Amino acid sequence: EKLGPNLTLGTVNLLVGTEHSLAEGPLAELLATAVEAKTATLTALTGFSGTTSDAVAVGAAPGGDPATFAGSGTELGSAARACVRD
Repeated sequence: EKLGPNLTLGTVNLLVGTEHSLAEGPLAELLATAVEAKTATLTALTGFSGTTSDAVAVGAAPGGDPATFAGSGTELGSAARACVRD
């Protein structure tokens, strides 16, 4: 669907990875941070938050330095958010 001269509605698939080791809680925080950044970016650029076919996945290195938290207020979450926004 055309939204304007240079915008086409479509699926956005996003993969965010880190070299840190993350337990289930921080992994969920990283996922939420990435989804929030994707939604904010798409809303700012298009006025739409995304489509029902969009997907976001996160991954972590099992042997990496552990990170206790990964929300947007942490160094890890902030870096992930910046990467998604850019």
